[in-house]
Amino acid sequence: MIIEEGLVAYLTSYAGLSSLIGTRIYPLRLPENVTYPALTYQRISSQRVQSQSGPSGLAFPRFQFDCYAKTYLAAKNVAAQLRAALDGFKGTMGDVPVGSSLSQSDRDFYDPNTRIWRVSIDFIIGHEE
Repeated sequence: MIIEEGLVAYLTSYAGLSSLIGTRIYPLRLPENVTYPALTYQRISSQRVQSQSGPSGLAFPRFQFDCYAKTYLAAKNVAAQLRAALDGFKGTMGDVPVGSSLSQSDRDFYDPNTRIWRVSIDFIIGHEE
């Protein structure tokens, strides 16, 4: 299983988050006619640990999560549950061993054309490949 599959499995099973978005977690972009609130994720970068003997099997990708909602507070609530689920997490996501998950930054946005609010949060997730 790759980390993206593990992330989705873990996040859809996290009660506080799934109570808000259900299974509406999508890679890269929202589908047309999506029900809000919803969440997208994308890998921004990947750092892999190398040793003198070659790849270590450890990776530290940066993921960006975007929390979308029709109101500012709804987007912030999804972001708060995402942060509760991921910040400081150690364990397994699906069957992927995760050694660390740390929040890096967050930003707020509003799109006046769609009237949708978005909170973006970046996490670096250290895991075994």
